[in-house]
Order: sequence, then structure tokens, then C-alpha cells
Amino acid sequence: MLAVHAGASTALNNVTRFLSLFGNMAGMVPLTGLLSVMLYRIRPRLAYFLLLALGGTVAINTVLKQFFDRPRPAFWTPFLPEPDFSFPSGHAMFASALVSAVVVILWSTRWRLPALVCGALYVLAMMWSWVYIGVHYPTDVTAGALVSVAWVVGLNYVLHVHRILRPAPAASAERPGEERGRQETSSAQ
Repeated sequence: MLAVHAGASTALNNVTRFLSLFGNMAGMVPLTGLLSVMLYRIRPRLAYFLLLALGGTVAINTVLKQFFDRPRPAFWTPFLPEPDFSFPSGHAMFASALVSAVVVILWSTRWRLPALVCGALYVLAMMWSWVYIGVHYPTDVTAGALVSVAWVVGLNYVLHVHRILRPAPAASAERPGEERGRQETSSAQ
């Protein structure tokens, strides 16, 4: 933590302030709502999956924070203090749940790899920022991210969301025997 914070600067403080918007409730609720509306227009089941993935993450985070009751680090005074417990990191959990859900939704499309790479960078930046600010230990952010991935992947396997956007079989594909039946009909004429 001290090594991460050693390079503290005003520019990095501004970056971490910006990142904090996309990991707290004030930022995640509108983003989740917007994505849910967009997904609902494509396939309602995808929107329900996203809401369940992120809503479940909120519930899991609340329960785990109360269970572990871990105080925040006190190495320096953070410029963005957090009032509740340290373990696990809610910001890392929400970011990881969002990315995991988007990757699951896009898994059978060509957007899988870009979503995975961009999402991984976003989650790592979120994890780094909360250690940099000084409100989480590295284990807090790592556990938060891993718990979210486990939750979303488990939810995916229960609901089979990864199958929803699979390309449909070609409409012109004929069943075996249809072609033979047509050949027999045309030869009989």
C-alpha cells in the first residue's frame, strides 16, 4: 500500500476521484439502469440477468462487510474517506460484477475479447485506485473482485445466459431427407 501511495500526485488524485464515480451507488445505479433498458430492448432476459447480477452483488457485499467487520487501513488520511467496513471492497465488487455480466452477455459474439480486455483494465484500475486512496487493503479489492466473478459466473450457469445470444442456425438449412424428397418429387414429374 505504501509503495502504491508513494507516487501520489494531484493528477492521480483526480483520476481516482473520477474512477470512484463508477464504483459507488451514485454511479452504478444510473449506469445499470441505462444498460438494463438497452438490454431489455434486445432481450428482456439479459436485462433481468444484469439486474440480478448487480443486485446480488450489493446484497453479498453488505452481508460480507457486516460478517468480517474489518476496519479500514490507517496508514494515511484518505482524501475520499469511506464510512463503512473495509472487507470486501464494494467498488471492486461492483466493477467486477458489471464487467463479468457484460462479458457473459457478449460471450458468444465477436465483442467478447474487447469486453474482456477493456473490462479487465477497468477492474484493475478500480482496484488500484482504492488501494491508492488508502481505504482498502489489497486483499479487500482482490477478494471483492473474485467474489463478484464467482457470483456472476455461477448465476450464468444457473440461468444459462451465455446461450441467449448464440447465433441461430441458418434459416435455409434443410433437414436431412428434405433434399432427397424434393429430388424424388421432381424426378417423378
